[in-house]
Amino acid sequence: MAFTLLTLPCKFLLMRNAFVGVLFFAVAGIGLLNACKSGKSRPTEITPEITDTIAMITAPTNQRFDSMALDNFIKLHPGFSRFKTAYNDFYSKRDYQYVWYHSKGLNEAAFGLTANVAGFEMGAAEIPYKQLLDSLMVPQEAKGLTMVDSPQVEAELLLTGMYFLYVEKVLKGVDESVSKKLGWMIPRKQVSMTALLDSFLNAKDFDTFEKNALNKQYFHLRDELKKYKRLQAAGNDVNIPSLSGSNTRLKSGDNATSVGLLRKRLLQLGYTVASKDTLLYTTDMIEPVNKAKSIYGLKEDSIIDNSLIAALNVPAAERVKQLIVNMERFRWVPAQIESNELIVVNIPEFKLHYYKKGLPEWTCNVVVGTPVHETVIFSGVMDYVVFSPYWYVPQSIINNEIGVSRAKSASYLRKKNMEWSGGSLREKPGPGNSLGLVKFIFPNSNSIYLHDTPSRSLFDKDTRAFSHGCIRVQKPFDLAKKVLAYDTSWTDKRIKDAMNAGKEQKVVLERKIPVYIGYFTAFANETGLVHFRKDVYNRDKQMVETLMGSGK
Repeated sequence: MAFTLLTLPCKFLLMRNAFVGVLFFAVAGIGLLNACKSGKSRPTEITPEITDTIAMITAPTNQRFDSMALDNFIKLHPGFSRFKTAYNDFYSKRDYQYVWYHSKGLNEAAFGLTANVAGFEMGAAEIPYKQLLDSLMVPQEAKGLTMVDSPQVEAELLLTGMYFLYVEKVLKGVDESVSKKLGWMIPRKQVSMTALLDSFLNAKDFDTFEKNALNKQYFHLRDELKKYKRLQAAGNDVNIPSLSGSNTRLKSGDNATSVGLLRKRLLQLGYTVASKDTLLYTTDMIEPVNKAKSIYGLKEDSIIDNSLIAALNVPAAERVKQLIVNMERFRWVPAQIESNELIVVNIPEFKLHYYKKGLPEWTCNVVVGTPVHETVIFSGVMDYVVFSPYWYVPQSIINNEIGVSRAKSASYLRKKNMEWSGGSLREKPGPGNSLGLVKFIFPNSNSIYLHDTPSRSLFDKDTRAFSHGCIRVQKPFDLAKKVLAYDTSWTDKRIKDAMNAGKEQKVVLERKIPVYIGYFTAFANETGLVHFRKDVYNRDKQMVETLMGSGK
């Protein structure tokens, strides 16, 4: 099942560059790694450029307010004081003209915004001045006033503040300086809010406006969040006891206490399974068991085991946090991609995804860095492929794993098919080479790349965090075919011959391919079904602490 976040190009988005258009990962604090080797901030004030996100109404009122009213408003409403620069920049450019009113009172954009304030991912009690704004939004006729009553400056400025808050909390997310501290080194999305809000004001459709501004993954997770919040509020999570002794792998037809409770938990989580008072693993459970195993990244082998039980036992409250964390990460990425080809690796999923013309075309398993040698989250551009590569052994591995003296031993070098060249220790090309028969290079300061491996058995494991930081690809031949498909001279035979030549060959790609290495522990597949993965690098916890500190 493909992890997908691609949509058709959206004319409303402006991206920093074509490659930013796709990112979907995040990290919690991580240090720089050597190649394939061991090796709470206060949010900044909204910048003036965000003030341009409020478009002028199609037919605004010509009335204006005194600039002193803005200063007084900020003093009386300190909850919006961090937006002072944005307020001044926005209204000074418009000569302090009302933008949330037309000739007959509050316009539809105002009501559209306030109707969605409750949808902010922060408690209603935390939304500043919401009660006051609600009182000011009561239709004029309900107050016994005429429809052409003069605009109210307090309502006007509260609405603008609510819009700034919406941009900050929902569309933008935590400040970029904070995400960088969490290890997010990929450029954040750059959105033209003016175009988006222009579209909203013309269409009078808040949902369309929002969907043009946020990645569709965000909405799948938001829907799932509602489900888990309901489960959390109910507070009656079914807990399944672990299997022990000789009966730790249950197949259809087996009896166990855990089976009856697992059935109840599946029903509680919304799986389609018959409600029966039995401890027997009946055939009607096979399909939901495999569906659950797929959702948690486990082998769909129809077996009830402790890995499945542990995943089902995660409390609703923890899933709520997991979904909120990943919704925040999706705030940082564009709503759509503009790239003919794209390679994405999602670390917790242990998968590589290849996209063509915005659609998922191919996927394969990968092995990523261990928790000690975490794979860095970043983006790059695949520039060349190396067939029959040498492996230049990082100094850290020589010092910490091989040993300096042994690395100079002639017998060790012969045994490991290694040699010294220009002061560097390297492993010669061949089927036993640590990089396998091919590597894929997207130059970066972390010296991380994709490569083959002779250790094939690791790809069959559910959790595949075993490398020194680089990413091992299960199907390197197929990946080579994809990246060289533009050149028909690279036939299957030519690729296989180059992989097995025993002589290094570098092939510079005429068609460069964006590569994104990311981190999502909750995401939706192409049908919108939300999947969960283990937090292999323990980054979600740090993100939760960051969001709580920022008022999310």
